[in-house]
Amino acid sequence: MVVVTLDRPHDLGLLLQSLRDQSRQADFVLVIDNGGMPETAAVVAQHPGVRRIACTRNLGGAGGFALGILTALSEGATHVWLMDDDGLPEGADCLSVLLSRSTRLEADVTSPVVVDINDRDVLAFPYPIRSRRTMLRRDLDGSGVIEHFAHLFNGALIRDEAFARYGIPDYRLFLRGDEIDFLHRVRRSGGLIVTIPEVAFRHPSGMPETFPILRGYLNAVVPQGALKQHCFFRNRGYLLRRHKLVCHALTDILRYPWYFLAHRRGDWRGLGCWLGLMRRGWREDFRPYEPPVSRLPATPQTEGRPVPLVE
Repeated sequence: MVVVTLDRPHDLGLLLQSLRDQSRQADFVLVIDNGGMPETAAVVAQHPGVRRIACTRNLGGAGGFALGILTALSEGATHVWLMDDDGLPEGADCLSVLLSRSTRLEADVTSPVVVDINDRDVLAFPYPIRSRRTMLRRDLDGSGVIEHFAHLFNGALIRDEAFARYGIPDYRLFLRGDEIDFLHRVRRSGGLIVTIPEVAFRHPSGMPETFPILRGYLNAVVPQGALKQHCFFRNRGYLLRRHKLVCHALTDILRYPWYFLAHRRGDWRGLGCWLGLMRRGWREDFRPYEPPVSRLPATPQTEGRPVPLVE
């Protein structure tokens, strides 16, 4: 079991406690600490058998998972269960069911359905069901195993052979996009990805970062915070080219200009930053994020909540 954490000791404590309650215990739990807060070390120390690797530099989600996966494989792991520190399995049988289904289906990636941590009846991210997308958990009831799709890496169980065939998360992507890259690598190479609706992993909803446009026909995802925006848009440019996501590229050409110029009411600067970051990713320019000089305008308000600004 590999957990990547960054300065969220309270959330990490809740997660580690929930892992102790699993009916099928992991052989070992490895915490990759990207932050180094003393409180994080104290939380890990309260859970015997949990090992912590303190990183002297922030490796991001991608680097943290890569380090944890390689460490697990070097010690003989046959499966690796991956998760961030801000989620937790819903029930005590989550790992047991995932392991059983992974073995029976011979799946490379076996994932629980990801539900809103504050409302278990709502999905944290949309899922495809019968040629449409849904955010309601009840719509997945009776649907059986969902093949070729999962929201990684939230509670995903991955076989060791999968990493040998498809690689590990790409450290260059740092965060926001490494999971999509891995998903497409597995798909392109013919691997089997399944989501098991009968078990769930609780995680903060992605809806606060999702802005409906054109009366909800399209959605623009804009993370909160300059670093997350930088990585998300840069990495998306890379993903569109690397995996030849033509349909996604065409809809992005519509959705993001509409978001910045209509939803944000003429935010030409934001549009220019978006375009520059997309171009940087397209060229595989992965220079690390550098905080801009403090000359940004105040964050505008829309529907009573702050709208993130691109740097």
